[in-house]
Amino acid sequence: MSLSIKNQQGILAAMAVFILGLFGCQEQKEQGATKDNASMNFDPTELETDPLVLEKLEQWQDQKFGFFVHWGIYSQWGAVASWPLIKNFEGTREIGPAFAERDRDFDRYFKDYYRLNETFNPEQFDPEQWANAASSAGMKYFVMVTKHHDGFCLFDTQQTDFSTTGAACPFHSNENANVTKVLFEAFRDKGISVGTYFSKPDWHNENYWSPDFPVTDHSVNYDPREYPEKWKRFKDYTYKQIEELMTGYGPIDILWLDGAQVLPVANQDIDMDRIASMTRKHQPGLIVVDRLAGGRHENYMSPEGRHHLPEKPLPKPWELCMSLGEGWSHRINDVFKPSKEIIDVLIEVVAKGGNLLLDVGPPASGEIPEAARASMKEIGEWLDINGEGIYKTRSFDYFSENEQVYYTRSKDGKTVYALCLSWPEEALELTKVIPAKEASIQLLGSDKALNWHFDDGVLRIATPASIKNALPHASHQAYVFKIEGKASASLEEVHVKSIHTDHEDIYLFSDTYTFQLENSTPGATIYYTLDGSMPDESSSVYEHEISIDETKLIKTLAKKKGYADSPVGTQLVTKVKKNAGLTLKEPWDNEHRGLTAESLMDYDRGGLDHRSGEWLGFEGRDFDVTIDLGEEVALERISVGFLKNVYESIFVPDSVNFHLSKDGKDFKLGGTVKYNISPFAMEIYKKDYVLDSMSEAARYIRIDAANIGVCPHPHFNSGGKAWLYVDEVIVE
Repeated sequence: MSLSIKNQQGILAAMAVFILGLFGCQEQKEQGATKDNASMNFDPTELETDPLVLEKLEQWQDQKFGFFVHWGIYSQWGAVASWPLIKNFEGTREIGPAFAERDRDFDRYFKDYYRLNETFNPEQFDPEQWANAASSAGMKYFVMVTKHHDGFCLFDTQQTDFSTTGAACPFHSNENANVTKVLFEAFRDKGISVGTYFSKPDWHNENYWSPDFPVTDHSVNYDPREYPEKWKRFKDYTYKQIEELMTGYGPIDILWLDGAQVLPVANQDIDMDRIASMTRKHQPGLIVVDRLAGGRHENYMSPEGRHHLPEKPLPKPWELCMSLGEGWSHRINDVFKPSKEIIDVLIEVVAKGGNLLLDVGPPASGEIPEAARASMKEIGEWLDINGEGIYKTRSFDYFSENEQVYYTRSKDGKTVYALCLSWPEEALELTKVIPAKEASIQLLGSDKALNWHFDDGVLRIATPASIKNALPHASHQAYVFKIEGKASASLEEVHVKSIHTDHEDIYLFSDTYTFQLENSTPGATIYYTLDGSMPDESSSVYEHEISIDETKLIKTLAKKKGYADSPVGTQLVTKVKKNAGLTLKEPWDNEHRGLTAESLMDYDRGGLDHRSGEWLGFEGRDFDVTIDLGEEVALERISVGFLKNVYESIFVPDSVNFHLSKDGKDFKLGGTVKYNISPFAMEIYKKDYVLDSMSEAARYIRIDAANIGVCPHPHFNSGGKAWLYVDEVIVE
């Protein structure tokens, strides 16, 4: 087996899985990838302990709303920042007219991109305008992209001339040429704290993308183990640039590092211990965000884009970064999101314990677009009235009542805020809050008393139209109710328990499936549906065990007087065709773990731990299995699961082929499932390859998937054999 990183067991045990983009603010999408296609490691033993950092994190969590800016030489083309320089990221070059104007000649595009510093001259750039726009939006901190992956610096660095202060840049003689410095001064003057985004990879630096080797992807284009002196020069370059930012730009609150391929496990050790020690020597208490890297140098998590907004609160501080416009950087004829959309996102993010970092990409001329400023100003007007329910709050015991009502609480725990995305006609009914005796309940923005009563575990707050109509115009984006009270006791989610197996979490069966529904609170009434519809008090009431003989989507809900309802539970129970025989073309390589071919169809799906004894492992070899179902049957769906664990050289295949036969001799291709998944992403997850909506009949199924063979450069085990880990073929 391959190299293992320290604390791998702890990482697996404590993993928080949710949606993230590939490496940093990347706009190259992987077609076919699904939401389980990304993960972030969380190890509670590596949480920050420095009291100054913890104090700064507490202050940062009070701020809730920040301003993010991507601006650079790429803004002249209305292009995606940096990523068009990767040859196989074709789609990113279609943003803006520059690629078409160069006859879609990549080499010409690449060369001209790296000459854009010679024409970057944003004479309308006004730091005060940026700071005023952020202040008007109610933003409390600012993160500036001081250097993106292309290596162009918006600060006065002594390490390269490829910057706004370099002699080749016509802007270098302007009083605002040290863009980062003048911006930080302007924002601090408005009481807004500042942070610096800095790209760890630098594609302009000859010690990262060396001219001696071809560039094939976004990573270093040589093996640092073979050229340690070259890599040391790059490490020193990075260290010195970060030190410049930490020493010449006043008080800095956040160092926001991007480019997650630069990690020790990818054989790109930038020496984060040395960097963090230096930065905090100059900036005590500095928040360091080595994003997507995990561990003690990632002080908070940073999911990217609204589509990656976590489904529930995360186990450590976090921030959603998303753009107000159509991309991170300037777009020609950009369209900015309305203030209502951003306010709704801000409410959901804060209710789940996070901060929102909202990006704008100014054009090359340097001004914040008027449409962006208008949307930002409207957000600020809403926050002027309702900010009490956002700033300095923390997540409540329940982050939401439903999809229209979210909760926050005051830091002392005595006040609950119910944030409604739409006006609750006639009354707001809440089941998650117990009001204090003779509690005062207010609607922020109104001085009218609100009538309420609490009965049967339901708090009912009267909301007559006259109250709504008297509100200031800005309040109509969303409504915040301030309640003196505490959290209701809550019922836990209903558990689906099979009574025919020792493994309670097995939801595959071949004949009939009999199950019980359990709730930990005595006397709770359990409602359920078997057709996937949402359960309520009109649904079937669970009284005794239930048997089914076909695939069902079970949904459950528990209720009890005086308790908040349980979360709606969802469990898919799948009827599968049992195999009569399995034949593997190649033997598996982890035979010493006592596995047999039958483990591929034993109703027991492998977990995230590759050592669990559930996965068949193939080292450097392809996976090829033929299944005999015993009789010809009509097929609806076939799936096979693979594990990805980049830390253990375990990769998922690019594609899986499904072949069908009635006699076991003549096979025809039933379909291919393909995903464009990067082998470099530092992730651990399970991935199902599913051939769906079939209308074929067959007795025999052959499934094959190609191993990538060897670990690719710059993987830390590059050149070593790659593994395929396979478990649970499901035939429906």
